[in-house]
Amino acid sequence: ETDSVARGYLSLVRTARRAGVVEPGPVTPLRFLDELRNRRPDAGDAASRAVTLYTRARFGHRPLSPRENREFRSAVREARKTLSWKKPS
Repeated sequence: ETDSVARGYLSLVRTARRAGVVEPGPVTPLRFLDELRNRRPDAGDAASRAVTLYTRARFGHRPLSPRENREFRSAVREARKTLSWKKPS
């Protein structure tokens, strides 16, 4: 399950990079979230939920519960969808 959470998180990072929100290269989850919130606050809440659950699964040494896993997938989908839309001028 941790692998699927990592894949979901990485898909969010890739989407943010394609949207020009995050520079190429390594980035920690908290730095990623900080950059995303600064450049695309419209995706910040969903990304924050996703990053919080990702770091809990990745570094907390316990798998997400089924409810947390559903919440994680939903947050990733929401953030990626928001990032896919052009930021309003």
